[in-house]
Amino acid sequence: MLQLRRGVAAFAAGLIGLAVTVTPAHADDTADDAPDDAGDYRMQLVLDSSGSMKEPAKGGTKIEVAKESLDTVVDDLPDSAQVGLRVYGAEVSDGPKACTDSQEVVSPGTGNRDELHTAVDDYKPLGETPIGYALQEAAKDLGSEGKRTIVLVSDGEPTCKPNPCKVARQLSKDGIDLRIDVVGLSVDAKTRKKLACIAKAGNGSYYDADDAESLTRSIDTVSTRAFRPFDLTGEPVDGSDRPGDAPTIETGRQYLDKLPREGDSKFYRFERRDPRSILHVGTTARTASGSLGNGVIMMLKAENSDVTCGHGTSFANSIGADRPLLAGSVSTAGEQDMSECKNADFYTLEIEGSTLDSPAQPVRDHRVRGAAARRRRRERRAPAAGRAAPLVEARAGQGVGRRRTRYQPRERPGARGRDVRPRHPDG
Repeated sequence: MLQLRRGVAAFAAGLIGLAVTVTPAHADDTADDAPDDAGDYRMQLVLDSSGSMKEPAKGGTKIEVAKESLDTVVDDLPDSAQVGLRVYGAEVSDGPKACTDSQEVVSPGTGNRDELHTAVDDYKPLGETPIGYALQEAAKDLGSEGKRTIVLVSDGEPTCKPNPCKVARQLSKDGIDLRIDVVGLSVDAKTRKKLACIAKAGNGSYYDADDAESLTRSIDTVSTRAFRPFDLTGEPVDGSDRPGDAPTIETGRQYLDKLPREGDSKFYRFERRDPRSILHVGTTARTASGSLGNGVIMMLKAENSDVTCGHGTSFANSIGADRPLLAGSVSTAGEQDMSECKNADFYTLEIEGSTLDSPAQPVRDHRVRGAAARRRRRERRAPAAGRAAPLVEARAGQGVGRRRTRYQPRERPGARGRDVRPRHPDG
């Protein structure tokens, strides 16, 4: 396997942007389905109002911590966000009816910020913990269409049937666009295990919180994912099944396609406009949950030649995300001394699926964002994460900064580094 040389690797360590933005085969119409705004998503907060919420936590009782956090979360919601609120254990202290004690106090919708604040103020601890029933009702609140998220905030184990883990598993089967995220508030190891089971079964994530700040941070993470749409940009392109039919794509532009499945390949054709330049191409996708180890193999070859001028692999990792990120690049930098690569006017890019058996999802930023971070981000007008960076052909004489923090795949003349050096026109 060819690897990038050391000098290039220092530059390539920050490969975050895209040269060619792609999604796997059979993830049909992913780009077309990208939402225009947060209004395409609905979220239902499901809050524990059981008697145990009277217990102490960092910064007050659990109910006080929850109220402080929820008021902050409600203030930070986008105006177009469709959010509702359901509680359980709020009206019946015990007896058979306690296991169906759950009420929708605010229906999912926009323009209901004041209603949500009022509901939070009225939120008081009382009864049992019928989580399974509350989840079933929350799913009904959200309906059966569109992207839907249930956010469960609980401090204890379920005390009623049905089993919430089984309920979450069934709901995730019934609706492919429904996920259940869970926040455990000051829970012990036994409770954490049961709540984490709900999140896993519901295709969601589990978060621990023990005070208002960490609870706010956890819910902010979930709402950011729910209401921050991913906007795929670029020109659609259909890679060919054979190199001789490959479409020509240009530097300075960005493209969208679908990655092939395992063992299949797609081909693209690039023109190198500067005879001494080096071509860099990258791909990225968010893979489905549980797809750790899936990936792609990328090869750049001189056109009409079997000589490989660049070789790269990219496999999904789970760092910082419940759905692994697949990202990588390939470059001609390592084989510039080979005459076929050095003198080629056109290259063929082959992307081969490697154990990629699940539809990938567009990249979303799942990093934690609290209220202060949101305000700072708006002030700085930071670009949205996951947006494709174009291929750029650099002019002669441009170097590569060693401290570049965003990768912009580009065709560039020469590379500075220990093993890869700019070449003299005569050498």
